[in-house]
Amino acid sequence: MTAGATRPTVTPDAARHSPDVKNLLTSGLARACRYAAARPGCQILASVCYGPVALCAACDQRRSTLGKGTPAVPLPDPHALLRIAAAGDACQHAAAALRHAVAAARQAGHPWSAVAGTPRLHPPGRPAALHRRTPMTAQAPPLAAGIAAGLRRLKLATIRQIAPELLITAKTQRWAPEDLLRTLIDAEITARDASNARPG
Repeated sequence: MTAGATRPTVTPDAARHSPDVKNLLTSGLARACRYAAARPGCQILASVCYGPVALCAACDQRRSTLGKGTPAVPLPDPHALLRIAAAGDACQHAAAALRHAVAAARQAGHPWSAVAGTPRLHPPGRPAALHRRTPMTAQAPPLAAGIAAGLRRLKLATIRQIAPELLITAKTQRWAPEDLLRTLIDAEITARDASNARPG
């Protein structure tokens, strides 16, 4: 752990109700403390073993004769896995916020070339060094007639409008298919919400 970094504190109540803690235990990625269901102040996730007995850090500090004479065997820090889970949640929230921000920028009239060129904006999961600004032609190739007709029939006007440019952006920046689909859907939803919010 780096200097100044803090380990997330797992309080007893939070641990008992945390889906991440439950997932670690049910998946076998972590062991439960011997006193997980009985002792107030128990942190639930074991950090050390004395033979077959597993204890959390708090219960280990309160240990008296339990495991006496048996060498302590440290377990891999379960909080490291909780930090991964927390980071994954943060990434999902950030990705959702980015999609909504991109959709709002397009709704405000910014072209995809401006969106792609925004500082610090990179395709999800790709290093900044691999980010490439999208080369935009004077006019993106139109959608195939059948696709355009289908979008018109489904009344997906925003998708029909932005898809030609967005397809170029997605191909050039190597977006995952789900990122392309998600961005198109978010843009359509944003446009409809804005239209419904207009008075009269």
